Amino acid sequence: MTSASALAIADYEHTVWGEKDGLAAAAGQFIQVPHGMLLMRTTVGRQVFDGVEFHSFDKAPAGGPFVDSADVLGQTSPTGAVYYIHPETFRLMRRWQGRTEAVEDKFGAGPYARFIFDQQGVGWYHQRGVLLRLEGLHLEALDDSWGIPKGTRAIHRPVVDAQGAVWFVNPVGLYRLPRGARVFERVDVRDCEQIAFAPDGSLWCTGAEGIAVIDMKDGRPVSQRRLTRAPHGIMLFDSRGGLWMHSLIGIEHAADWRRVLEPGGAAALRADAITPERGLSSLSVNDLHEDADGNIWLATATGIERFRLPRFTQAKFPRYVTSAELTPDADGGLWLGQWNSSLKYVANGNVKEMPQIKDVTSIRPGANHRIWVSTQNALWRKEAGADFTLVPTPDLSWRGQIHQIAEDDTGAVWLQAGDQLLRLQDGRISQPRGPVTPPADGRYILHADTQGQLWFAGKARRGPFVLRGGLFREIRSEPYHDTVTEAWVAFARGARVWIGGLNGVGVFEGDRFRPLQSKGNALKAITGIVETPQGDLWLSGLNKVFHIPAATLKAGLSGQAVMPKVYDHHDGLHGVADPGDAPRLVQDAAGLIWASTNEGRFWIDPGVKQAVPKPPVAQVWAVKSDGAITPAGAGVQLSANPGQIEFNYSAAALSIADRVRFRYRIEGIDSEWQEAGARRTAYYTQLPPGRHRFEVMASNEDGQWAEVPTSLAFEVLPAWYQTLWFRMLALSLVLGCLWLVYRLRVGVLRARERSRMREILAERERIARDLHDTLLQSMQGVILGFQAVATALPAQDNTRGSIESQLDHADQMLGEARDRVRDLRSTDADAVGLREAFESAAAQLAGTAQVEIVEAGRARALRPLTRDRIYLIGREALLNAVIHGKGSDIRVDLQFESRRFTLRVHDNGPGMAPEVLAAGARPGHYGLLGMRERAAQIGGSLTITSRPGGGTEVELRVPAAQAFEGTASNRPWRQILRIPREGRQPMRRQA
Repeated sequence: MTSASALAIADYEHTVWGEKDGLAAAAGQFIQVPHGMLLMRTTVGRQVFDGVEFHSFDKAPAGGPFVDSADVLGQTSPTGAVYYIHPETFRLMRRWQGRTEAVEDKFGAGPYARFIFDQQGVGWYHQRGVLLRLEGLHLEALDDSWGIPKGTRAIHRPVVDAQGAVWFVNPVGLYRLPRGARVFERVDVRDCEQIAFAPDGSLWCTGAEGIAVIDMKDGRPVSQRRLTRAPHGIMLFDSRGGLWMHSLIGIEHAADWRRVLEPGGAAALRADAITPERGLSSLSVNDLHEDADGNIWLATATGIERFRLPRFTQAKFPRYVTSAELTPDADGGLWLGQWNSSLKYVANGNVKEMPQIKDVTSIRPGANHRIWVSTQNALWRKEAGADFTLVPTPDLSWRGQIHQIAEDDTGAVWLQAGDQLLRLQDGRISQPRGPVTPPADGRYILHADTQGQLWFAGKARRGPFVLRGGLFREIRSEPYHDTVTEAWVAFARGARVWIGGLNGVGVFEGDRFRPLQSKGNALKAITGIVETPQGDLWLSGLNKVFHIPAATLKAGLSGQAVMPKVYDHHDGLHGVADPGDAPRLVQDAAGLIWASTNEGRFWIDPGVKQAVPKPPVAQVWAVKSDGAITPAGAGVQLSANPGQIEFNYSAAALSIADRVRFRYRIEGIDSEWQEAGARRTAYYTQLPPGRHRFEVMASNEDGQWAEVPTSLAFEVLPAWYQTLWFRMLALSLVLGCLWLVYRLRVGVLRARERSRMREILAERERIARDLHDTLLQSMQGVILGFQAVATALPAQDNTRGSIESQLDHADQMLGEARDRVRDLRSTDADAVGLREAFESAAAQLAGTAQVEIVEAGRARALRPLTRDRIYLIGREALLNAVIHGKGSDIRVDLQFESRRFTLRVHDNGPGMAPEVLAAGARPGHYGLLGMRERAAQIGGSLTITSRPGGGTEVELRVPAAQAFEGTASNRPWRQILRIPREGRQPMRRQA
């Protein structure tokens, strides 16, 4: 067994907090509250310590704390009930099964009540010398009816033994209340001021007369022995079997309490002590307490102190300036050496020096539990159970320092001397030769696996090379080179060969290399590898040690990125494991893992399962804002327009506070959790008004997060211009302005339309005058001239008949021309309604066709220009139905709809020829073309359908916005922005 012996007080990490850290005053008693923090009594009030900060419970400011008092001020009884003193009323309260009730307390427990609960959940406490009993919702002060003499005052808090009996001390003596009894019985033990029960059930008493041990049988004292007459005070038996005791020199300690019972035990207790000279803050110690994580806490007159046992323990070996060579021995010891010192053997806590072997450069295990040691100019070998012997070799001093030693399956010894690879056999040195041998001038890590193969892992981008039966082979693996890059260390277990180095670590299984993936690429600069028989993997980096359990390791080798357990200076591992040619991590025969750094040798027992605490529950302590903060039921209210808002939170972190991580979010503001690391403040700026919920959760030291976040509801009040009524008012104002702009725009458009209509009418009248005064008068003169010629010819002359026939046709053409001139000047629809205009047109066709006019819907006033175009299109359709369609029955439909106006003219003629319908007009005729142009001018659509023998139907559709007076576009923004509707063409000025 190596020097992994019982721990002394110096092996603990000692930390002190005082006034500069926020402690209000001298600390009295400790209580670990339900959420894991430490509640302590001080001379000026109660404080809660979360491992980083102190939180006071005087009159709470408006900005906090927003915590459940039971969670941070309470004690949990075996029944699950939580008792606490209310921070404002100072009443004793109980929270149990979802209900919070006040305890009947006639005596007054006071603000610092600290109960000791028995197995039935009954609490015991002494206040002002009176012993108090708490059961359910009733607190009573015990009197002489309980067997306590009148005037007797309790000195210190009571104690409950393993059988459930309650013990307390007063100046008269020691009293015991058996489980279930109602009367205390006096025990004849004197000079007892403090009492505690050891793990074996014996009762220990301390006081001004020293330390006494009372042996018990069936819960009753049977004998008493005094260990020392030196005064001692409060004491604590910790969960590891250690004993802590206050004395006049400070805090005395025994790693094993049973050692104190042995001869010289009191001296050993005194020898392992912490005093003010060694860092104790004060000789006035008020309380000793062990928390749920095994930390030991002291309350003193000037501060609180924590003794935390690191997971790695530093061995009491000689200190070296660099990492030392470590190699375990099959006998259970450990070989230790360095280039500037002699070889040492460590076993059973003793260090044995080998002065004949100095300036050690390498220590390596060999076959059959053989140990090889190299020095500056010699090679040594030790067989199992024998001493070291010098190995005859040629002069090696000129070849460089030997830093690698390994045996192959033929018995040859391979040495890495400087940058030369050498083979030693039968006292002769040679270098490897052959096409597949590793280059002799390379630098390699040599390691023999369990299959009899010797591995050569180098720093160049070749290999690794494997030697078996005197033959080399090279394994070519791109994943190996990409992962490791430069080999620093190797380890073999079963069929696996691990190789680690500069950029990572992985394992060869046969010739297949499998890299080990880790989150954040944490596994870099690997200086040591150990795979335990249980399948766990331990790795050392430059200043960390990583542990990967077997189940997690399997996932990591399957391509999943794993998160290893990390050990660093928080765990007692100090210094740097400089990358050399020796592994900086080994496992001895007892199973201990050893790490070597430039600050010492450290060990951890992997067989001791570390308890994983539950993730702590986060607490919101305060909300800070540049505006006012007002409590509002379960939440808070923040004034309008807060600039920066701070949420201060924490969680119990009594061991390694730096590893407790936080994340937070505000619902509706943060799309995902915000990682805060170890920071205990969340910052927000410019939060919008309304109700919000702040959530925060914490992780434990192993990265496990709480299942349910802690939440705080709060409300940001709106400014006057952020209120709903203001927004509605502003919206109404904007809509009103938009409507006013719209109406103005519509008025402008209407004025433009009327002006344009007047211009068109004036232009038409000018054209009509010009036609009447020129073309019609000239045609009339020509007709009269031909009429005179025809009259001069005999009546029977065929020429006269032809002239008169052409004159009749000319009169018809002249009449049509006059009609067109009349149309230019005005229409019948100008002064009358559209129906009356079509009735007038139908009257002109009397005798040639029967015209029926049907009006549907509620008649509405049409825009003048639109009405004129509709009438001209309809009259053209009537004339075409009579002249070209030869229809005898014609129906005219006028449909006034909410979204459009529709004109439909249908006749019963033979129909329109397909080629004319396809061409859209008859050759040399422009009536249909004119109808389409007029429809486009008013934004309408014209459809002509016809089938042989089924007549012809002309349909005109005009949108309501273009058809009716006082109707805006169904898209007013297009009117305002002058965006034409789809399919609408701009109106062209008619020449």
